[in-house]
Amino acid sequence: MTESTEIARRISSRTPAHSHEARDIIERCFSGSVCDSSTGYKIALINMPSEAARGRLTARHAELMKALRDHDRTEIGAAISEMLMSYDVAKKKYKTKKDLAVDAAKYTQELRGVPTWAVQIACERIRMGTAPDISHVYEPTTIQVRVLAVSIAAPFKTEAINIGNIMAAERYREPVSVEEQARVAPLIRELADNMKLKLEADYRDQQERYAPRAKAISEDAIKREYAARGERPRYAGDALISPSLVKQIEQKKQEQAGQSDPMVL
Repeated sequence: MTESTEIARRISSRTPAHSHEARDIIERCFSGSVCDSSTGYKIALINMPSEAARGRLTARHAELMKALRDHDRTEIGAAISEMLMSYDVAKKKYKTKKDLAVDAAKYTQELRGVPTWAVQIACERIRMGTAPDISHVYEPTTIQVRVLAVSIAAPFKTEAINIGNIMAAERYREPVSVEEQARVAPLIRELADNMKLKLEADYRDQQERYAPRAKAISEDAIKREYAARGERPRYAGDALISPSLVKQIEQKKQEQAGQSDPMVL
């Protein structure tokens, strides 16, 4: 197996494949999407995905996230070393393994968070001389390699973000026009008034229905309290008065009597 074949094999084993099916679903959903003040500036969809489409998008999102989180420093270091060696060969200048390892470590440090396969593709394009705006004679800077690798991963990252937005989006509901609001408002007010009147009537009926029973339960409890005290029940007209209320009335009378006595200072 040649070196270029081995590099291509390593890259293809990590790189996520393009999915035309997922792309078509995303385009269909976003072709009828709204994101403005009427949706609270959140994406709402007119064309919601079917259950089958949701299943495909979920699987695609998992595939993309796994690929985007793939960051193998060893593989990245190997790709960087192979890329830098191609410049040494072109200039007939050969570094020691130690020097090459130091240089590769600098690039690897600056490429933290970038997917392994994106760095491998970037290094292969640089090595083959097909990377835009990168010299064929002088080694690229760390930032040049990072920018190229990030741009390679960007479409897949955007696809993952779009799928996430679709999965979280709600169905778009067209806002009611001013004319419709004016037409419906009186009907809503009338409905609210009728509901209020019905609730009040139901409450009165309930009170009337359960009042005798509640009164009987209350009087039984008061009579038991008097019996426990060994006292006769006290009434105010037909109303039975609780012992605690009788006590409060007597205390109030005593206070008033004390205040009216001229001998009390």
